[in-house]
Amino acid sequence: MNAANALIFAVLGAAMELIPKAFPGWFLHLDGGCAGARELWLRVMGMVQIGLGLSHFVRTHLVPLSVRILAPAPAGGSEVLALSNSRSAAGR
Repeated sequence: MNAANALIFAVLGAAMELIPKAFPGWFLHLDGGCAGARELWLRVMGMVQIGLGLSHFVRTHLVPLSVRILAPAPAGGSEVLALSNSRSAAGR
């Protein structure tokens, strides 16, 4: 899965969550205000698709970012900026 697929999954899931709220007349409500099977299916599958999209985003973007932020710096500060071949950097 790539970022575009994850975004589409999240958007479709959000649409599936909003359809029963936007068009309540399309869905059968049982006695006592209970939701019908169609509405429950849309809501559950909407949550699943939003979860798939968000889990991909978290796994590919947030986890590596947090690892980079929380990674300890090397003990010697000079090694961070040291070049492996100083002649090539000086242009000689």
